[in-house]
This record gives sequence, C-alpha cells and structure tokens, in this order.
Amino acid sequence: MDQDPPGHIGCHRAFTVFIPGSAEHFAACLATIGVGFACDLEPAQTCLDSTIAATCDDAAIAEACTSIQTDCGNEIDQVQCATELRPFSNAGLADLATCMTDTGNADPTLSCQQLYDTCYQTVLPL
Repeated sequence: MDQDPPGHIGCHRAFTVFIPGSAEHFAACLATIGVGFACDLEPAQTCLDSTIAATCDDAAIAEACTSIQTDCGNEIDQVQCATELRPFSNAGLADLATCMTDTGNADPTLSCQQLYDTCYQTVLPL
C-alpha cells in the first residue's frame, strides 16, 4: 500500500527511455486503467504490450540486440529483445547497455539472457 502503482513508475520512465509517440501511447493507455486496478500489474503490462505492438520495427533495434549478445558473450533471445526494445530510444538503449556492463550486475551465475531480463526490468520497471 505504500508503493506507487506499476504503471505510474513505468510511465515516468517511458518518457526517458521510449521514442516520442511510444511514450505518449503508453501514457494514454495507462490513463484508461480504472482506479480499482491501478495497483495490478496486468493492466500496466497490457499497456506495455499494446505500445510495443503499435511501434514500428527499426533496424537499429535489431542491431542493438545483436550487439548486446556479442558484448555479453553468449546468446540472448533475439526475437524477444527486438520486440521488447522496439519502442526504446537511443537513451533507453544506452541505459540498458550501461546496466548490462555495470560490474555491480556482473553476477557470474547469470546467463546473458538473465542479465538482459534483469536490466530490462531495471530500465523499464513495472
């Protein structure tokens, strides 16, 4: 009861890490969530999924996913990466890259995929 609703946190971050248009789409969708559901993760995730679906593919995102995999040293799910990062801006990609190369996140037990998943949630928390 003492935490912000998941959409509230994600909405603020979206204006930092998303391209114009995608951030607005996400915010508009979140605004339709009724007060009684504001603390539920599912409606916020539905808005994120809708935003991703409404954003066009960009070759730069696929290149970023390949670069993440190369820099990390083993495989990540390229389809998942290219889909999830579709609305990301250069600033969002930079935040993700910083998280993935931060030595504080360099847990040797994490696979590249686990590190990517953790950093994605850090960069865009819901």
